[in-house]
Amino acid sequence: MKEHRIGIIMNGVTGRMGTNQHLMRSIVEIIKQGGVKIGAGETIMPDPILVGRDANKLEKLCQQSGVKKMTTNVDEALADPYNQIYFDAQTTGRRAEGVRKAVKAANTSIAKNQRP
Repeated sequence: MKEHRIGIIMNGVTGRMGTNQHLMRSIVEIIKQGGVKIGAGETIMPDPILVGRDANKLEKLCQQSGVKKMTTNVDEALADPYNQIYFDAQTTGRRAEGVRKAVKAANTSIAKNQRP
């Protein structure tokens, strides 16, 4: 079985919707089911890193969800090329800044990979 692990930055998941709907009911359930089957003997496995402002909340959420990775530094998570997806569950007022950072990080990564 070939497994493609995909790093997912989950920013702001300590809130109610981020925790319950997006992390626990979606990503954690996909992981428990063995990933998303994309063909005979081939799956995509989400590999989330939880990002937030409160390390204590993140640690508790990691214990609850079984997710191993967490950080309070979104820039660090965005700089890691393993993380290919950015998901933002922050409050509406914080979301635009987070998405702008993610777009900038993606553009920087693309530019580095296009150099001869």
